[in-house]
This record gives sequence, structure tokens and C-alpha cells, in this order.
Amino acid sequence: MERNKEFYVEMGNRLRAYRKAMGYTQEQTSELLEINENFYGKLERAERFIPVDLIVVLHKKLGIDIRYLLTGEVDMQGSVSGILNNIPEHYREQVLKAFTEIAKLIQ
Repeated sequence: MERNKEFYVEMGNRLRAYRKAMGYTQEQTSELLEINENFYGKLERAERFIPVDLIVVLHKKLGIDIRYLLTGEVDMQGSVSGILNNIPEHYREQVLKAFTEIAKLIQ
């Protein structure tokens, strides 16, 4: 792991940043993912590898983009509906309103 430590640290940092952006605690996130909170913390701190099957669960349950998690790159080609589908339901209305306001400004 030492050879690729930087990769896992960066991935853990992106996981932490995404969780915080969604407004979740580590406890809430681990409950959503149905994993141990201590294990989840180790993933964010790069003390453990993120298993491939958990990467899929992160995408399905939290909406995290796998490409972003692995590389830090964001797909800017996504449609508004695709972006909305990746945002937790309780934020969608606010984000849709923001998109609407932005569209008004650029017309």
C-alpha cells in the first residue's frame, strides 16, 4: 500500500469532501452504507482500501460519481437530469431552482 498511499489518501479525501458536501456525518454515512462507522473512518483516512463492491454501493446509495472518486475528475458533460439524479432527494428542489435561475441569467 505504501507505494500507492497518495492515491488512497486522495480518494479518502474526496470521499470525505463529498460526505461533508452532502451534509452527512460519518455515522450517518456508515448507516446508509450499512457498514461499521469505524471502518468508514478508516476509508476516509486511507487506513483501509475501499473495496470495489463498496465503490458501487457508494455510487448507488450516495450518488458519488465513480470517476470523481477514483480520479478527482468531474464529468461536465452530464445533463441537468443526470446531475439531479445524483443529488440526494432532499436537495433536488433547491438545486433545480438554482439551475432555473442560472438559465434565466444566461438567456
